[in-house]
Amino acid sequence: MNDSVCPICGESILPSLLSLHVQLEKTWQRELKETNPEWFSDKNGQARCLEEYKARHARLKKEAYELCAKGENPKLGLGDVREGEIEEEGF
Repeated sequence: MNDSVCPICGESILPSLLSLHVQLEKTWQRELKETNPEWFSDKNGQARCLEEYKARHARLKKEAYELCAKGENPKLGLGDVREGEIEEEGF
């Protein structure tokens, strides 16, 4: 498998999913900054922000693996991913 590395979290990501992955992480960063601005002003807050970010990342990764393993949604099957074919969905 030819993976690319996310510049934000450092995870190996399928090239066809990298832009979607990066956009999701940027959305999380913006949301965390808007809802918890104090987390960005001191060391204790930064630790809490990183903790929340890692927890979100772990939950999403676990959910994605579970969906792919169950095969409930053929769009999520990793064998079916084609470069440049990311369906736009509302989040």
